[in-house]
Amino acid sequence: FFLFFFFFLLSALWKEVGESWLFYGCRDRTKDFLYESDFTVLREAKVLHHYQVAFSREQAAKVYVQDRMQEHAAKLAELIVDKGAYVFVCGDGKHMAKDVQTKLREIVARHGAGMQPEAAEDYLQGMQKNGRYVRDIWS
Repeated sequence: FFLFFFFFLLSALWKEVGESWLFYGCRDRTKDFLYESDFTVLREAKVLHHYQVAFSREQAAKVYVQDRMQEHAAKLAELIVDKGAYVFVCGDGKHMAKDVQTKLREIVARHGAGMQPEAAEDYLQGMQKNGRYVRDIWS
């Protein structure tokens, strides 16, 4: 499914799409940073508007995608709740997907129209049912 998202961004080279964000995480940029050159091209073409990376094993304190999401929590909540953004999560289902789900719920609850955590979870489930939140995860 990640390739679907990638090709969606590529198609934006020929048509205008809304604001796009990518949070990409891996352990080590020298070993795991797949598609780096492709993401750079999309960023330079202004198709990919915001590009945040997290390399968990390159520094003493581990940095994950959800940490980068937290740094932009208010903007993400605005995009998701107020502007109807689509969210695609691809990766490890054992840890990463759960942690990103938890962070999304927290962001929507804390910054998105003052929702309670249960309402935020319901909101995310509604997004999944409507195809606005798609998860391609594996273990």
